[in-house]
Amino acid sequence: MNNARRVGIIVIIFILIAILLVILIPNFSNTYTYTGSSGEKFTFTKARVGDLTMHVLTTYTKYKNDNKNYQQVIPLRYGPKELENIKADKNINDKILNKKYIYITLNPNMTGDALLASIDIAKVTGTADYSVFKIPTQGALVHPTNNSNASETPIITCNNANKDIGVIRMYIGKENRIASLKECVVVEAINDKDLIKVADRLVYNLLGVM
Repeated sequence: MNNARRVGIIVIIFILIAILLVILIPNFSNTYTYTGSSGEKFTFTKARVGDLTMHVLTTYTKYKNDNKNYQQVIPLRYGPKELENIKADKNINDKILNKKYIYITLNPNMTGDALLASIDIAKVTGTADYSVFKIPTQGALVHPTNNSNASETPIITCNNANKDIGVIRMYIGKENRIASLKECVVVEAINDKDLIKVADRLVYNLLGVM
């Protein structure tokens, strides 16, 4: 199965989980408040779907030339309190939210956890109905493999980042952190599983929660 098809399947799974959360939250949940970096209070609903615990943030978005507030329900694997020890550079948001297009790129040898981490970011930055920032966002690979080609999955590295194109590089390294490399944003974790933690930390950063 090539990378593009795997991403498509995971997106479908995420949508199904989101639908289940909307249905089950009223009956199987508890609510808590987290005070963000600016002092704003954010309300989360903690819900279980099978063995999976999700932290669901409800926020409201107002778009340009539109006075309506649109409710956004964002389910994430980790709550902000669990991620306070993950460092993030101060200028990260500018290198993502000011772009016209975003690529989330990873090593093709990474596991499904890395794909889930990239989807956690894309479901906030992207253009889907449930997304917040409505910036075209696409998955990419740092180098080609026998199971993928540039026509299906773009080959993108930090060298492709510029004032218009944002690149989020998923990277296995020595610590859990979010760093900037010129115009590129590096989501670094000690293993594929922890990439989900660091990705969720980035999402909270983009939303102003942390």
